[in-house]
Amino acid sequence: MRMPDRFLENRETLRPIRPVPSSSGARFYPDRPDVKCVIADKVTKVLDARSASETRGQEILASAHIVMHPEDWVPPGSLVVMWQGTPMERVAEVVATAIANAKSTPESAQVWVV
Repeated sequence: MRMPDRFLENRETLRPIRPVPSSSGARFYPDRPDVKCVIADKVTKVLDARSASETRGQEILASAHIVMHPEDWVPPGSLVVMWQGTPMERVAEVVATAIANAKSTPESAQVWVV
C-alpha cells in the first residue's frame, strides 16, 4: 500500500550523494526538486550511517525526521533542502535512513537529518 499524497504536505529538494567519486569530481547527483514529504522537526537518537563520518556507527542526535515515498529515498550523506521559501529554510545532511514496508501500514522511506 502506498502512502497517500494527502499525508505528505511538505515539499523539499533532495541532493542525492553519489556512491563513488565521479570522474567529473561532482559529489552529488543533480537536485530533485519538489519532493512530497512530511517533516517533523524533533530531536531523535539515531545511529550515524554516513560512510565518511567520524561518528559512523555511533549514536548521534538527528534534528529532524522526514517521511517520503520509497522511490524518493536517498542514501546517508545526501543533502535535503528543508522548509524552502520560509525563514526556517536550511540544508541538512542525511545521517540515517529506513524503509517502512509492512502489510498493515503504508510504504514509506524515512530519513533523519542533522
